[in-house]
Amino acid sequence: MCEDLSAFQPNLDFYMNKSPSEPDGDLIENILNNWKGDYKKLESNCAYIQWLFPNKSQGKNPASYPLNEMEAEIIRQTPELKDRFKRAFKMMLDYFGMELDETRKCFTLASNSDERLKRINTWGNEAFLYISRILLALKECGFEGLMFPWMKFLAQLIYEDKTLDQAEESFEGFWVETLNDADRVEIQAIVADYQQ
Repeated sequence: MCEDLSAFQPNLDFYMNKSPSEPDGDLIENILNNWKGDYKKLESNCAYIQWLFPNKSQGKNPASYPLNEMEAEIIRQTPELKDRFKRAFKMMLDYFGMELDETRKCFTLASNSDERLKRINTWGNEAFLYISRILLALKECGFEGLMFPWMKFLAQLIYEDKTLDQAEESFEGFWVETLNDADRVEIQAIVADYQQ
């Protein structure tokens, strides 16, 4: 007897608040309502990141699942699920010490930026992997328009302000590659200007 794989939608079930992230996770609404600002929890339990920001790669958590196209399409088209994605993004921006001004689609430093940037600006930490995953999820879940302004802001922090300079390798080796061709060329030009 063949198993019906069309009903298997773990990422969608998580986003619909029907099932918790695994392992040791929670329902998405509980995460969004209770985990924001709990930096110890966000640092110590990294299994949730693959659930909050699903993309087509497996990631490090063997209890998570790659995002399939049907799930991505439903997230892109469902206002409630898009809102959850945006809230998850804002929660992680807070974790990084950043904020999104939605009206202008620009990024700024949050009031906690000194502490948070100092904490994450260490070579090889999980935060850079989180950013990699989030960039891919932005693209696949219908928020590609936020990628370029966020990358422009990250470039400023890395190359001009030097408050996130340990992320340079991740920025050049992976983050830039998530952009479409035109945005990639523009970001590379911005970085070249900073490096002169």
